Amino acid sequence: MPTVKSYPHPSKAWYMVVVLFIAYTFSAIDRQILTLLVEPVRADLQLSDFEISLLQGFAFSLLFAVVGLPLGRLADVRNRRSIIACGISFWCMMTAACGLSNTYWQLFLARMGVGVGEASLSPAASSLIADSFAPEKRAMAYSVYHLGYPIGGGLALIIGGLVLSALDGVEQVNLGWAGEFRAWQLAFIIVGLPGLLIAGLMFSFREPARQDRLHCQEGQSVELSVLWHFIRQRWQAFGAHLSSVSFLGMLAIGTAIWYPTFLIRTYDMSASEAGYSFGLVMGFCGTAGVLCGVG
Repeated sequence: MPTVKSYPHPSKAWYMVVVLFIAYTFSAIDRQILTLLVEPVRADLQLSDFEISLLQGFAFSLLFAVVGLPLGRLADVRNRRSIIACGISFWCMMTAACGLSNTYWQLFLARMGVGVGEASLSPAASSLIADSFAPEKRAMAYSVYHLGYPIGGGLALIIGGLVLSALDGVEQVNLGWAGEFRAWQLAFIIVGLPGLLIAGLMFSFREPARQDRLHCQEGQSVELSVLWHFIRQRWQAFGAHLSSVSFLGMLAIGTAIWYPTFLIRTYDMSASEAGYSFGLVMGFCGTAGVLCGVG
């Protein structure tokens, strides 16, 4: 059991957190962009609200939750920067693939792909942060990383609003050899492809040495039986945490993904107006909420 812990220099550790924050921001943008595009997608593909809800939630989370477990295990034993870089590249291409979709099932499969890619980020990012900061300093580091979700979610609505505003009145855009695209398809492509640049940033910092390896030697992986025994011993804590986060997610995410549509249908806002207003609220209030949780 190692007794001496050597964490990276604070400047290097915080640089890593900023890079992970940027990755999480792009993750939230790609995840949330569909929220603002409900009406045009619904009209073009002739979908019901129930089918749209499956695209926004079920399609994304179907494999996101399941794949997160093996990807978390992979982050325990493999290079975490490479895992995140591969995940970023995959979810960005899948977001762009949403813009190439012409049928419901093509869009459904592309949304599943976004979920698979994004499942790689948080397990590896949490491990990197834990190995870069002493326990008493991790709360702030985790908070800065998690700022990516409200900021990215807000930017998704604002950027989507800008795209839709710029293409207001334009039914289709001809991109030459690439073909013709509707405004909502271009929105997916515009927010998806730039995220590929973020994958390269994962190699701009060093992989920190793994800390607190209580049940194995350096270079060895912890056996799964040891992990499951640890969880079983603390099933009340894990169960309570999982349940509370699940119910919170149902409330917060369920409201967030339909709120722009509520503004459009109830108050006759344009998609861009709904994106600007709710995007700013989500960005500022979400950021304040995350930071207030530090302590």
